Amino acid sequence: MTYTVSANGADTQLTASLNRLIHVLLLDMSDLVGAGLVTYYGDAGGALSATHKVARVDWDDAMSAPTEGAAISSATAVSTSNVTIAVARQALYREVSDLISGTGSAISDEDIARAMAVSAVLRRTDMVAALFGSLSSSVGNSGVDMTTDDFYDAIFTLEQALVPGPFAAVLYPVQYTDLKSSIRGEGGPAQYIPATQDQTLAKGPGYKGMFAGVELYASDSVAASGGNSQGAMFGRGCFGYRDMSAQNIPTVDLQLVDPTSPIWVERERVAVNGETQIVGNYYFGVSEIEDARGVLIETDR
Repeated sequence: MTYTVSANGADTQLTASLNRLIHVLLLDMSDLVGAGLVTYYGDAGGALSATHKVARVDWDDAMSAPTEGAAISSATAVSTSNVTIAVARQALYREVSDLISGTGSAISDEDIARAMAVSAVLRRTDMVAALFGSLSSSVGNSGVDMTTDDFYDAIFTLEQALVPGPFAAVLYPVQYTDLKSSIRGEGGPAQYIPATQDQTLAKGPGYKGMFAGVELYASDSVAASGGNSQGAMFGRGCFGYRDMSAQNIPTVDLQLVDPTSPIWVERERVAVNGETQIVGNYYFGVSEIEDARGVLIETDR
């Protein structure tokens, strides 16, 4: 009798083989911090406080023309204010049983550890995008698809507020495709310039190109509100962040973690459960620094 899979396979073969090449499901890897859109206010490590105060000063006082020989009538006060950035823990942990580690898996502990950096990027992008809804200026119409008119309205709002360029726009993916659809109907010199491969490598996968001199990013971190998406356009200095490196944490093995990195991963054996816990920690905080430098773009989701 012939030795076959149908007759003998159940006794001598695996039910199914597992390819070592793991297919990663779709996820949004837009990194607004990594793209340089958020101003860095330093490492909180050793700062003696998790809350950092950013001082703001208004120099918008022009000289006057006093009468010749006369004293200036009064001193002009220096106008100051401040905003705080509070660094707080962001974390994720996964459990791996001894049985799956011992018998082997296509996903190793090292794969899980490396993916913690992805989780940190997802979290900080969510935190930045969550601030868009608090911007005082806004453009767009509730329940209506985004158009080039909304985009130009956002540019004009920033230009009228004397915000220096370049500007960046962060949109929900549907807002972005609605805008592209509207651009197709535009005439004249305005041109959408898609991202090149080099630009995507430099600015991250969320970077989509440039329109009307504005950098375009698409991210599913853009929040929803009442059936609308709350994207934004802003200039540098609108938002700021701080993080904390691991250099002052005595229990972190700095041979496994870059001491200057704000994202660190540790393994912890839980023998009573027969498992290993892989824990990622990231201390991060972000705040709106100057409201006038940004504008909310709120259109149909």
